[in-house]
Amino acid sequence: MKKIFISLSLPFFLTLGCELSAYTRAELIQDRLSKIGIKQDVIDETIKFEYEIKDEKNFFTEDGQENDNLLKLKKIYEKDERNETLGAVLVGAYIVGEKKDFRKAREYMDKIAPYSTRFDKLSNEFTYYKLKGDEKKAKFYYNLIKRRYKNSVAMELVDTLSENLDMIMFIETLGDYLTDDEEETNNEANDLPDGFSYDNKKGIIQNKDADDDSDKDAENVLEDTRTYGESVKEILDSGKENLENQKQEINKYQRIIDYFKIGKNQKEFGVPDDYVRGFKLKIAEIKIAKNMMNYGIENAVKYYLDNVSTKDVSYEDVYFNEQSELALYLAVAQMLSIADESVISRYRKEFENTRVIKLLDEILKDEREKEKEKAGKTQNKNHIKS
Repeated sequence: MKKIFISLSLPFFLTLGCELSAYTRAELIQDRLSKIGIKQDVIDETIKFEYEIKDEKNFFTEDGQENDNLLKLKKIYEKDERNETLGAVLVGAYIVGEKKDFRKAREYMDKIAPYSTRFDKLSNEFTYYKLKGDEKKAKFYYNLIKRRYKNSVAMELVDTLSENLDMIMFIETLGDYLTDDEEETNNEANDLPDGFSYDNKKGIIQNKDADDDSDKDAENVLEDTRTYGESVKEILDSGKENLENQKQEINKYQRIIDYFKIGKNQKEFGVPDDYVRGFKLKIAEIKIAKNMMNYGIENAVKYYLDNVSTKDVSYEDVYFNEQSELALYLAVAQMLSIADESVISRYRKEFENTRVIKLLDEILKDEREKEKEKAGKTQNKNHIKS
C-alpha cells in the first residue's frame, strides 16, 4: 500500500456575507501566512509546493527513506517554522502511511499550534489521536469540537473527517493483513492444481471444493427456517434503508456546499473552492447512479452534462479532484457506451467534448511535461557527477 487518496483534515491537507466567485488554495495560503507575518518569497514557495504535491500523503520511498518531496518540504519549512500550512503537511506525512512517527508529528504540531486557528488546532488533535489509536483522547477532542461547533455545518465537516479517518485505518489494517498473509503463504501452494490448497498449520494439501461444500451445507441448515417471501421482504426493506441513508448523505453534503459558498466561511475554516467541488462530486455520484437505475442511462448522462461538467468548473477544481473527476467521467462513459444507438448519437459528441475531459487532458499534458523536465534535471545532475 503505497498511496492513500483520502482527505484527512482541512488544515492537514488543504466581502463579508457575500458569495465569492472563487477562493483558491493559493488565496487561502496567502491569506493565512501573510497574517502570520511570513515573507512573501516563502509564501510563494509554499504555494508552488502545495500545487506540485496536490494531496499526496505518502512521503517515503518503498524502502522507508524520506523521498525528494519530503526533503524539499522540510527545506522550505525551515525557512520559517511559523509556516502552519507546511507544518500541517509535515504532521500528515508522519501519521499516514507505512512510515509513521508520532513523536515527530507531535513536534511539528506543537510548533504550528500558536499560529493555527482554533478549529485547526482541535481538528488536528482529533486527527492525531484518532490515527494513533488513542480513542479516549480522540473522543475528548471530538467532544470539544462538538461543544464549540454544535449544530453547525463545521460539525458536519468534522463528522466527514471522522469517516475518512476510519476508512484510512481500515485500509491500513487491510494492507497489513494482506502483507502478513502473503508472508505466511507457503511457496508449495503455488505449484498445486486448481481446487487444492496447502494448509500451513496442518502441513497437508486440502481439496478447497470439499471445504466450500461443507460451508454451503452449514449455510443451508441455517436458512432452512426462512421462506423466499421473507428473503424478498428483507431485500426490499434494506433498499428503503439505503435510499434514506443516501438522502441524508446528499442533504449533508448540500448543507456543506451552501455554507462554504460564502467567502467569510471559507476563510474562517480554510475551505477552498476545490474542496467544495469534492462534495459536489459526492452528490453527483449518488444521483447519477440513482437516475440510471430509475430513469435510464440517458437521464444519467444528461445529469452529468447539466450538473457536473458545467462552464463554471475551473482547472483548479479538476486538478485537486483529478482521481474523483476521472472515475466519475469514465463511469458515465461506460453507461453511455451500452445505451441505445439513438442515445449514443444524441450525446456522444457533447460528452466527448465536455469541459471536465478537456481539463483532465490539459492536466495530463502539464503533468507529462513536468515529468520530462524532472527527468532532464536528474540526467544533468548525474552527468555533472560523472
